[in-house]
Amino acid sequence: MKDKPHGKARKLPWRYRDRANSLTRYFKTRKEAEEFQEENNSRKRRTGLGLPTTMADLKRYTVRDIIRSYMHCGNLITEDDEIYEDEDELFEIGRRGGLALNVLLTLQKFSARDICSLSLHDFNAVVAEQYRDDRLRETVKPPGSRGEPKPISPRTVRWEISRIQLAWKMARKWPGLSHLENPWEGMRVKGSTGGRRERSLEEGELERLTGACEGCLGLNRYYVSLAIHLAVETGLRRQEVMNLAWEDIDAKKRRIKIRKSKTDSVTGSKGAEIVLPAQAEFLLLQLALSLNHDGSLPGPERVRVTKPGKLPKGRIFPMTGEAFTQAFGDVVRRAKIEDLTFHDLRRTANTNFIQAGLSLEERNIMLRHADKSMNAVYQGRNVLLKQIQDKLDRYQLGMTLAEAERREDEKQKEFEGYCEDGLRAGLEREEAIEEAKAKMFRMHPEEEELKDFVASLPSRQARLAEEEA
Repeated sequence: MKDKPHGKARKLPWRYRDRANSLTRYFKTRKEAEEFQEENNSRKRRTGLGLPTTMADLKRYTVRDIIRSYMHCGNLITEDDEIYEDEDELFEIGRRGGLALNVLLTLQKFSARDICSLSLHDFNAVVAEQYRDDRLRETVKPPGSRGEPKPISPRTVRWEISRIQLAWKMARKWPGLSHLENPWEGMRVKGSTGGRRERSLEEGELERLTGACEGCLGLNRYYVSLAIHLAVETGLRRQEVMNLAWEDIDAKKRRIKIRKSKTDSVTGSKGAEIVLPAQAEFLLLQLALSLNHDGSLPGPERVRVTKPGKLPKGRIFPMTGEAFTQAFGDVVRRAKIEDLTFHDLRRTANTNFIQAGLSLEERNIMLRHADKSMNAVYQGRNVLLKQIQDKLDRYQLGMTLAEAERREDEKQKEFEGYCEDGLRAGLEREEAIEEAKAKMFRMHPEEEELKDFVASLPSRQARLAEEEA
């Protein structure tokens, strides 16, 4: 406060005023005024709310206490508990409680910082803002990456803060802390809104990636290429691709069972089931039949990986997620493609789904996006999966597999009719067959798939001969 008009200095120059409660106090020093302010604010929080009776009670709990208690499904634990330092057990309990692995890792890394030794009383908005600023200046290098460390993006920092502050909301359930102030509340992270990543594969980049896979070592030469095509065809995330097992592939119904999805904690479901597109089905069946035939991977090199004579079981991809990330990064560099991540292939899949005519609800099913609309609750999932399958078949093959089988049967009957006409005209069997082939080409010159049909005639004829015998 300024001096009075008469010019004499005030004996108590520092004033605290609480206008809401019509409270005014004067103090000799600024420190005394701030201490009274803190005490009064604490008193207001305590009044009628069951909060600790003194600020000393708030100092009993550290930030690390509430973070690790949050990992412990909200059950209060302190340094006196054995599980406090057992991070593996905390992770296991947190996973069973529904916390995602990336959230647990974020909480664990935050709790290891020195600022988490501060008490709940000392950890205020200023400390929280300092953490935000320090985090924005830090860099990160993904596991398996050979490139330079990259700065933490504002979007990542905002996401981390949104998870960390849940520990403060959880702590309000403890006796005496029902109105604990949240130092993160209302915090802004500059640059964290807008600017969503829109990168997807451009024309010719898929072929360049496939070609660059030839430079991989060992089994990566085949499996990295397979993972890329599966991601583009199905929209699977990296973790979902790496976790795929042969038991998850239903070739008869053409379905993929995803046992664990990123959005499980949001949707409340465990895993999901999506359509197995025709091209993805071909690649997986080709691999399964090749392993069953001679235990080798498809391709001219015939790399032996297992014993022949039995269909494969267990995980499809024999590599860890970190190893795949490193191999994919090397492929991108060899292909000389800038700013491409494996997750960008998922956007390419979504673009293909849009071009195939899939509705928003159908794309949500294929991409496992959380759809919280009431309309999604009443959807017949099996009906939608059948619709998705038909739309993708028409987009990739020009028709559904059922339509293709009917047309194939019609062509077979048409071809056999031409053969019978030739035999009745007095032609030899071989001559009648050649004449029937020529008529088929004349009658259907515009159909490219007719070449494949005609190429398959010898095996069809052999099968018919066996059935006649």
